[in-house]
Amino acid sequence: MIHLTLFYNSLGLIGSLLILFYCMVQVFDSRIDDGVIGRVLYLAISTCCIAALIHMVQGVHPPRTVNTLLIFVGVAMVRRMVLASASWQRFRSWYILQVKQAKAHNRSK
Repeated sequence: MIHLTLFYNSLGLIGSLLILFYCMVQVFDSRIDDGVIGRVLYLAISTCCIAALIHMVQGVHPPRTVNTLLIFVGVAMVRRMVLASASWQRFRSWYILQVKQAKAHNRSK
């Protein structure tokens, strides 16, 4: 278990509010194209942040809130890495194709 006194203080409150604001922007901004899975994941993170904020206000310290929040944030990070890797592989294959075509074009001259 994570030591909860690091999360349930003023720094944890500010951090929860920042994470909540970031996730709400990710969910409701129409310019961000995250897809359904990304929006549901950010909505789950924001729900955990709201639950953590409610628990902070009430003075209750359930241990599962922080763990759930960390699991959702970890899944979001892994998803972002997979998407970045996939887009990098597409760009890399396109670039290699362009280089091969340029070499073939230079040889034909």
